[in-house]
Amino acid sequence: MERWKFNKVAIIPILNKKTELHFLSIGTVVAYTGKRRFTKEKIKRLEKLIDFFYFSIFNAHHHQSYLDKELMLEYASLDLEAFDGFVEKINNIQNTTAIYDKICESLSDWFNFDTSAILIINDKQFKPTGSYCRSEKYKDTYNDLMKHLSENEIFVNEVGLSYGHAYQAKQPFYIENAPAILNLDMHRLDKIWCHGHKYCHSYLHVPIITRDNVIGVFTVTNVDKHPPLTTTQLKIILQCCSFAGTAIENAKLYSVIESKNREILKLNKRLEEKVDVLQIKATRDELTGLYNLAYFNSFLPASIEMNERKSSDFSLSLAMVDADFFKKINDTYGHEQGNIVLKKIADCLVNNIRNNDTVCRYGGEEFILVFDGCDINSAQKLCERIREDVEMSTIELNKQKVKITVSIGCTEYQDGDSISELTERADMALYKAKEFGRNKVCII
Repeated sequence: MERWKFNKVAIIPILNKKTELHFLSIGTVVAYTGKRRFTKEKIKRLEKLIDFFYFSIFNAHHHQSYLDKELMLEYASLDLEAFDGFVEKINNIQNTTAIYDKICESLSDWFNFDTSAILIINDKQFKPTGSYCRSEKYKDTYNDLMKHLSENEIFVNEVGLSYGHAYQAKQPFYIENAPAILNLDMHRLDKIWCHGHKYCHSYLHVPIITRDNVIGVFTVTNVDKHPPLTTTQLKIILQCCSFAGTAIENAKLYSVIESKNREILKLNKRLEEKVDVLQIKATRDELTGLYNLAYFNSFLPASIEMNERKSSDFSLSLAMVDADFFKKINDTYGHEQGNIVLKKIADCLVNNIRNNDTVCRYGGEEFILVFDGCDINSAQKLCERIREDVEMSTIELNKQKVKITVSIGCTEYQDGDSISELTERADMALYKAKEFGRNKVCII
């Protein structure tokens, strides 16, 4: 008051004396004077003026209060909409690597943070796992920040550390004006960062909480001067970080489940491969790759039964094939060379049958063919084609070219035949082919 030479002050409450609530003041009028004194008469005149303008002041006051509340509701509505958008973005991410960066990006875009990062607690240390830079303008500071966070060991329980304060108090740690605190005592790591980046204006560290446990910290470094964060905004950011904590835990759980599912799929694939190998070993002849006797013994009855269900009038023929003079080949060239002969005959059989026919190794040098949907005449023609193909083949055994032949006995399924009756007839037909000089096809 000395500056304006005021030496008298009158303080008069703004009251509505005409109502029962005349004792409630909606404000105060302060009057100053220099040399003149406030007389009782002047005070009364002032009171009358205040009474006269009371309702105008009252209405203006309440209208402004209404406008303020309306603005608050508008801001709250926008914040709610932004929070819903944040939740939707984070909920749609199930990848742990992507979710950290997305949280930083979403909060930075919402609250205009220049740079941000997420530090997740691992082995009692803060480890940077996600980050975001809102503009190329802040890229140098962002790179320095990430280097600072990566190269220094930041323990969660260090006393006086700003990150640790957010962790221990489970509340945001906000420095609105960073240059103003540069002369204050601070933790070594905070000092390294703050004094190395004196141009940075504000810092914020918010705990990421899930199930009442802090799993990390969301940290912000603002290079430019921004409007101070309000208490409401800090609460919203804390709520967002709490939701982010749950989303991070869910993403981690999803990643574990996905990893286990991948392991299970790999194990299932390996198991299927082993089952396939066992199936092949159980049903295939190791030397020739043809079906073996065990497969034939299950396949033939099932094939006959299926054909009988389809039609009582069906055709099925059986042929037995035997390598001629096979014992002599083994004795002359050895068993390994004999195996070559068996493989060659197997190839000729496979190359000359139809898609719905089946060829098996019956045992030793004998093979058996099942001609499905084939009468004896058609089967005989197929057998002749096989015999001729074998006869035309020349193989080399111990560097000698050797001719090979086969004898084939063929028969057709008769209504009521048992499996043994059918195979015995085919064997008898084969015996006839051998008796008639080998390299022949005989039918019964």
